[in-house]
Amino acid sequence: MLEPIEPPNRSSLAPAPETTEEYDAGLTAGPRSGFPRPVPLPAHHEPAVSDDSIEVLLIEDSPSDADFIREMLSLSGISYRLTCVDRVGLATAILKGTSRVDLVLLDFSLPDCEGITTFERVHAVASRLPIIVLTSTKDDELASEAVRKGAQDYLVKWEVNQNLIARSIRYAIARKTSEEALRESEERYALAVQGANDGVWDWDLRSDQIYFSPRYGAMLGWQPENHPGSASEWFATIHAEDLPVVQEAITAHLEGGTPHFTIEYRSRHRDGSYRWVLARALAVRDQAGRPYRMAGSLTDVTGRKHVEEELAYSAFHDPLTGLPNRALFLDRLGQLMSQSRRRASYSYAVLFMDLDRFKNINDSLGHSVGDRLLITIAHSLQAFVRHGDTIARLGGDEFAMLANDVSDQADLCRIAERLLDRLRLPFKVGEHEIFTSASVGIAAGAAHYKHPEEILRDADTAMYRAKARGKSCYEIFDGTMHHRAVALLALETDLRRALDRSEFVVHFQPIVNIRTNMVQSFEALVRWRHPTRGLLQPCEFISVAEETGIIVPIGAWVLKEACRYAHEWQKYHPQASVSVNLSPREIQQANIVETVAAIIQESKIIPSTLILELTEGALAEDPAGVGEKLVRLRALGVKVYIDDFGTGYSSLSHLQRLPCDTLKIDRSFVGNLGSEKRSGEIVQAIVALARNLGMHVVAEGIETKEQLQELRRLGCELGQGFWFSAPLEPAAAVALVRKRLGK
Repeated sequence: MLEPIEPPNRSSLAPAPETTEEYDAGLTAGPRSGFPRPVPLPAHHEPAVSDDSIEVLLIEDSPSDADFIREMLSLSGISYRLTCVDRVGLATAILKGTSRVDLVLLDFSLPDCEGITTFERVHAVASRLPIIVLTSTKDDELASEAVRKGAQDYLVKWEVNQNLIARSIRYAIARKTSEEALRESEERYALAVQGANDGVWDWDLRSDQIYFSPRYGAMLGWQPENHPGSASEWFATIHAEDLPVVQEAITAHLEGGTPHFTIEYRSRHRDGSYRWVLARALAVRDQAGRPYRMAGSLTDVTGRKHVEEELAYSAFHDPLTGLPNRALFLDRLGQLMSQSRRRASYSYAVLFMDLDRFKNINDSLGHSVGDRLLITIAHSLQAFVRHGDTIARLGGDEFAMLANDVSDQADLCRIAERLLDRLRLPFKVGEHEIFTSASVGIAAGAAHYKHPEEILRDADTAMYRAKARGKSCYEIFDGTMHHRAVALLALETDLRRALDRSEFVVHFQPIVNIRTNMVQSFEALVRWRHPTRGLLQPCEFISVAEETGIIVPIGAWVLKEACRYAHEWQKYHPQASVSVNLSPREIQQANIVETVAAIIQESKIIPSTLILELTEGALAEDPAGVGEKLVRLRALGVKVYIDDFGTGYSSLSHLQRLPCDTLKIDRSFVGNLGSEKRSGEIVQAIVALARNLGMHVVAEGIETKEQLQELRRLGCELGQGFWFSAPLEPAAAVALVRKRLGK
């Protein structure tokens, strides 16, 4: 059984030799082992390494040598606990166990092992412990081999004294501690690199040798023997477009221009493809500041770069058609504008396209078919454009073309005509053959344009002018269009505030029995008292109100005002009637019947004295839906007139079924009575049609006696116009009611 060997009792030791001769005599006589007699430490001996005791494992088969080591340790001033064994087998058992061991003192000559093999067996189970080898012979070759294999020191027994062993133990433990710290640091770094899945590179700038780790080689499919070994070999693997940037970044870092080297580049894979690599490094410099080494990490960022490329593509391309989007179109337009500033002879133009009646396709065939149609049109437009031109989808059914190097306006017109012809062709979408067309606005590049948005805006303005002309045509922008667009925008802004500011007023024009000259009713006509432009007629703002939807609240306000005044008139004449125009937007409102009913109830007007006028266009947009609403309005007791009859499209079958009371002949026919025979025939036909359908007829725009007489001859019953009276302010209308209809 092994037991710890305690430090010996100093009093039991033999006295140290008093003289050199006595010491030499002791050596001559020789001890039982290779150790000399101990020499006492002087009074100023070195202190212990640590406050804690060092656990020392002594592997020594000679009892006298073991005693000597124990005595040297005691004299050294080191605080220790010693365990001694005489076999390598016993030592390895201790080292494999749970006992604490801080240091191993190993004799090279043991009963169960000898020479360097002794060290190898112990080191195999105690590689992280400091091992000091003890031997009786001075063999430099054996000492070097032991140190090379991991021994911390090599001591010849007959040279050992308390100072030497103390110093050897201190240095062995210190060196081993440093080695362990370095090993742990390297292990942490290796784990970090392995965990990050990064490669490592190390460039010796003096020899121009580069090391690349196996991980980096695996990224690029390299075999170990094919790793680049020099800068030129490494540079040969970098994409030609990226190499100058990489070299410039390296130079900047080595010259001290950047604190770190960081660059992304493409490196050729073994299969011929390219991988994106993020390289990081730091230069190591000598005392003079000259770089002699550069090392860092290499990361495969191909996946991230692909995602970035996809995001960049998505940011500048339409997801449905794959065409450039507005952002990319404006960017390219800006480039052409810059080019035109450098070259005075260079010209370009923007063509803004909007598909006609695309909403009808979506509503009738569904949005899926609409989307497929847009994709088909996009492919057709891509095949149409010339090299260097750009076609883009700006959103919805809007496309734009950037025509590069256009010679003159005639060239622009030819491009627009060809474009329109292409869009008039039928498009096959699944089982559907769809015909469509487009309205095109053109804005030619000019020096006064400072920003891409300006020329795109003007092309858009021209496109709306083309739509107003009847669709499927093109318009070239001129300066007056922009002024009109700005004026319309200002008008729209003012229009939105007009209701809140109570700027609208209602005037009333009498509708007269043309045979008796008696007032039958009044038509309510809205006017706008503009704060700067004065009194505006409906023709100056109603179309804008209709387009923007502001007509709905304006129309509701006019209806309320008309009913309020009609109720006032009915104090003097119970059957005093008022007619109010309903715009197409208003009749399309789902709650229009409820709105009218609420106003009738609020104003306390007799329902049969309220007349609602609709144009033929309002009826044609949705005959079934409008017809159903008119039936419900008639059920309230309200009468219905068809306004401007003869100017729009009316199906006689629909007209026969619609619950209408009266047709109003448009002023364009009345104005030509007496001067154009055809107008008289049209009026006569309308009167005959009305009679056959059991309706009344009102002629609008009567301004002369001759017109009145012709209308009487043709059998027309009612009329209105300046011949009888201009539209009256409310007070004048009340006065006329009292005079003509009432008290």
